[in-house]
Amino acid sequence: MNNVKIKRVFECLLIFVFVLVIYFKNFGSDYSTNIFEGYYSYWVLIISTITNFLYINIGDILYFITFPLIFYYLSKSKTRRFFLYRLFLTIIFIYSWFYLSWGFNYNKLPIARSIDYKYNINELSETTDFYIDKINTNHIKLLLDESKKLVIQSSFEEIVNECKKSFEKLDYENFNIKKLKVNKSYFSKVLSYMGFSGYINPFTIEANINSKIPIISYPSTISHEIAHQIGYASENEANYIGILSNQISSNLEINYSGNLIALQYLLSELYYVNKNLYSEKIKKIRKGILKNIEEKREFRKKYRNPFEDVFKKIYDFYLKNNNQSQGIKSYGLVVNLLIHDYQSKIKDPEFSSTWFLSLINSWFNFFNIWSYLSINNKALSKLNICKAVGPYELSISV
Repeated sequence: MNNVKIKRVFECLLIFVFVLVIYFKNFGSDYSTNIFEGYYSYWVLIISTITNFLYINIGDILYFITFPLIFYYLSKSKTRRFFLYRLFLTIIFIYSWFYLSWGFNYNKLPIARSIDYKYNINELSETTDFYIDKINTNHIKLLLDESKKLVIQSSFEEIVNECKKSFEKLDYENFNIKKLKVNKSYFSKVLSYMGFSGYINPFTIEANINSKIPIISYPSTISHEIAHQIGYASENEANYIGILSNQISSNLEINYSGNLIALQYLLSELYYVNKNLYSEKIKKIRKGILKNIEEKREFRKKYRNPFEDVFKKIYDFYLKNNNQSQGIKSYGLVVNLLIHDYQSKIKDPEFSSTWFLSLINSWFNFFNIWSYLSINNKALSKLNICKAVGPYELSISV
């Protein structure tokens, strides 16, 4: 078989795969979830082994060289028709790789929709008090001086290792957590101007952290991205799983970072619901904790620019086209999960978040319930939506 025939076979195969991806994404989500769940953990192990072996940020380098390679490939087109054909092949190759590598995680039924939980102002207030008590206790254990903000002393690598240890406690037995690759992004300054604190590369399954963000945000951001790596595509779920993993860490600094981001989301929701109640809660928080929150706010102000809104609108469109109907606002849906988690503990003292997550994972692994539960739009409409950021603007982890 000559080179031309091999090329044609490859092109036909690529088009066939693309058609299958389109079908499963839009019409066959039940089947795609079953198939994807079957091979995803193995794919993560293979790709993580390769990326760890090379010791560099493969994903960022891939993004850097992709556009020149595409330009070179398209520039070899001799006619306009051939140019359009090559452009088509390039687009469907990237699209297919995205969904086959990681994107089909979006087809899973989000926990928030299956819970169908609606909270009231009293439950929001109680949960906020709970997290204020937790983080005040964290702060007292770490710093005797009430007015001092926490400065994490651990290195990036140490924080990553501690976050991974927490995920191992959550019993994701299908994944080799230690092999998951977490990098500092080469594009950290660009990410800062875009308003992103981190992102997962869907092609290499690498977690990339914006190294410019305040160190206090490292643990919560790293854990958010690890949650994406193990298959939680929904942003509110990645927030929720990340926070829970921080809470069960044996490292107090990791606990603090997770409780801080949880408190920020709760305060932001409370600010829009009842400003007077919000003001009362602020008075209960130790001054050093408020300084950590202010540190995050100052970081966002430093890099705020007109183009950030453009990037976020693009990302909002991307999320809405991948089964997250609330777009960027879906980050705030973590409030529902945090309140449901706390209220469940009150009603059942033996209830624990770890047990809850283990039960969900057992369902995923053995019964594939993602595939058999229908998505109920009414359930989503009953959820109170956090209005994004409130008085303390939050950087987004993609």
